[in-house]
Amino acid sequence: MQYALGTEKVVMLDTSYAPTVRPLTLAEDPQVQRPRKILLTMLGICLFAWLGVIMLIGMSIVLVFVFMGVLAGLALTSVAFVAINSIDLNSFTNSTVVTSFSNSTVVTSTALNSVDKAVIKGVMCFHFYKRHSHVGGTWYANRYPDCQVDIPSNLYSYSFEINPQCSHYYSRQSEIADYLEKCTDNYGIRSYIHFDTTVTRCDWLDERQL
Repeated sequence: MQYALGTEKVVMLDTSYAPTVRPLTLAEDPQVQRPRKILLTMLGICLFAWLGVIMLIGMSIVLVFVFMGVLAGLALTSVAFVAINSIDLNSFTNSTVVTSFSNSTVVTSTALNSVDKAVIKGVMCFHFYKRHSHVGGTWYANRYPDCQVDIPSNLYSYSFEINPQCSHYYSRQSEIADYLEKCTDNYGIRSYIHFDTTVTRCDWLDERQL
């Protein structure tokens, strides 16, 4: 069928045209997919938010333990400081006597600490009495072959005078004796030691606190 419209010709087909129409699936329906995308987005945001909260809680717990550890360390340091400074150096008098009986060594850690603090305070009042002609006690008296200490060498020294120069894992008698001699000289107490002297009696004078 043909129609003439002005200078143009319109051709109309006789066959009928019926377009194909089908319903949209859920995956194609924008009314369904939009809320679904919004829901998934909100779930993702909530998940990341919860992960952030969990991380913050974990970091807070770690910081609390670190803080408690620091406080505990400061407390122990304070206790040690107070204990060290609670030693009354004024209790030393001009007749303080530290004796050494049998073969026990005069140069003990307690004695050296006391002498060191007393020297700082200007209290020079110590008298040591030694039966032998040298310091060292048992490490001077016992000089049999292979005489040695029974604990690791790095543990057998004073905390204030570490002895790193050890030739054996278990130090020999001669090394320990030399070490004690060195400690005696380093702390300047040799002049307060009376060698070759045996103490036979000590009397406490309560009225003089001696």
